[in-house]
Amino acid sequence: MFIKLHLMYYAVTLFLIVLSFCVHQLFFVLLVLFLFFFIAKTSFFEVLAFLLCVSLIYTFIPQRDKEFHEIIEGKVVQCNENSAIIQCDNQNVKVYHDVQFKYGDKVIMKISELEINEQSNDNAFNEKIYYQSNDLDIKAKCIQIIKKSHSYNFVDFIESRMSSHQVVKSYQRLFLLGIKDELIEDEYQQLLSLSVVHLFALSGMHLYYLKKFISQIFSLVLNKEKSDIVVY
Repeated sequence: MFIKLHLMYYAVTLFLIVLSFCVHQLFFVLLVLFLFFFIAKTSFFEVLAFLLCVSLIYTFIPQRDKEFHEIIEGKVVQCNENSAIIQCDNQNVKVYHDVQFKYGDKVIMKISELEINEQSNDNAFNEKIYYQSNDLDIKAKCIQIIKKSHSYNFVDFIESRMSSHQVVKSYQRLFLLGIKDELIEDEYQQLLSLSVVHLFALSGMHLYYLKKFISQIFSLVLNKEKSDIVVY
């Protein structure tokens, strides 16, 4: 019980630290009050040692770069017909474009910054919160592709094993990889209105195939019974 209580104190302290830095400075008040309670339940030196450890760990975490850079270099980690997310060294940039990108492309491009809009009335879509929750730092438009290269990856392997029929392949890319193209744009809107896309996402099919894939890997060195135990 003693250890569990201490772990709970540590967890609450970390939670309040995250809220204070990432949500609102008002949580600093709750953090200070809880630290007094924490000290009363343990000791000043224990709390001080814990905070020093947290500070030390924080110094080794790469800091996010929130500044706009006209030239960016990074890797395409998500893409569709008119936008792509570029993962750079210390920031993620959502770029709107009119060129063809593929997952895994390495690019150097010139961009112009776009404004991230906040909600103008209650219950409206808040783009700023959307960007924060999706770990996106900059919204931009592609001006010029300076360099683009591609290396073979696991997504390419999946696409190489898809149907040769273009429409069927578009559906496979949509449901397996989350990539939609213009070929099924109208059908995609109909699937959204019928909630088929959400139903498919919640079906657990992706987890089933992931489990099956991992099971096949372990089956190379273990028998089926032991492999199933490891996977489950």
